[in-house]
Amino acid sequence: METAILFQFTWMPQQHTLDSQYSALQCNKLVTRATTSGPTRPHSRVYMNSTPANNCARREFLVKTAASLFLFTFTNIASPASAALLSDSESDIVQQSAIAEFKQATQLQDLAFEYTNRFEFAQAEVIWTKLISMKPSNAAAYSNRGNCRTSQGKFDAAIEDFNKAIELAPKEPDPFLGKGVALEGLGLFKEAIDSYSKANAVSLETFNKEDSVAWNNKGNAYGALNEWEKSAECYALAASLDRNFVFAQSNAALALAHLGAVEESKKRMRFLALKYPSFADTHAALAVLDWKDGNRSKAETEWFKALTLDPRYKDIDWVKNIRRWPPTMVSGLEKFLGFK
Repeated sequence: METAILFQFTWMPQQHTLDSQYSALQCNKLVTRATTSGPTRPHSRVYMNSTPANNCARREFLVKTAASLFLFTFTNIASPASAALLSDSESDIVQQSAIAEFKQATQLQDLAFEYTNRFEFAQAEVIWTKLISMKPSNAAAYSNRGNCRTSQGKFDAAIEDFNKAIELAPKEPDPFLGKGVALEGLGLFKEAIDSYSKANAVSLETFNKEDSVAWNNKGNAYGALNEWEKSAECYALAASLDRNFVFAQSNAALALAHLGAVEESKKRMRFLALKYPSFADTHAALAVLDWKDGNRSKAETEWFKALTLDPRYKDIDWVKNIRRWPPTMVSGLEKFLGFK
């Protein structure tokens, strides 16, 4: 189940509120997103870090999937040339069949997202496989199935799906992003950084903008390599690109604390605590820093808020290996919990 928790970060097909994002993403660290074919970028990725204010589905690769499936079916079965050979009744049957297939694809995609939102990734994987069988050129379905496989710890199979999605849609950043997450799951952090860099390069080429999620994820991977200066730079850039990307903001503040800029870190965390009061991560981090400074009353208040929102912060292993706080913050939390 921890693997699923670690990688439950994409797939919601629309923008979510802070509360729904928080409950869906539950304070994880990596970020990927569900996808939607074509360069139409609705601002709704789910950030795996993504917990509150951001959501672990951004930009779906699937908003147009059902429509493209319908067009594919209709234009190939009922093209003007073939339609000329059909009677009116036969033409109606073909059109009705195409419409029925369109509706089926739409229903299947919605069902897949529902399963994902409930963290039922195996069931969602089955649905994406069905959609792929209906249209093997559906890059969105491959990318979203890759997300589901990553969430189940099927990293090699997920990478195969992302590679196929990249082959079919080379100008779409999300498959590169998802591939990076799967590579991190295999412990291939340098390769993951390369994949995130490609995601950002494709975003620049296709959308003429930097990709905040790619930069945040690069920060995660650099942190895993214990290269915290580079990690902090990536988080800072991600946060500057999207002021509402709360996990990038929090990651940047945590990295500052790890690097010794504690006062600046606390300043940013207090701002986030006010702006996103339902974000447990900031409250837990403030509890650690306030305790270290001797402000026990403040620390206890922040700790109560953190545990009320998410009791997993009592679990050092979860904070260290799933949420992946920087080492000095993990050490501070251990001392805080040891005293209590």
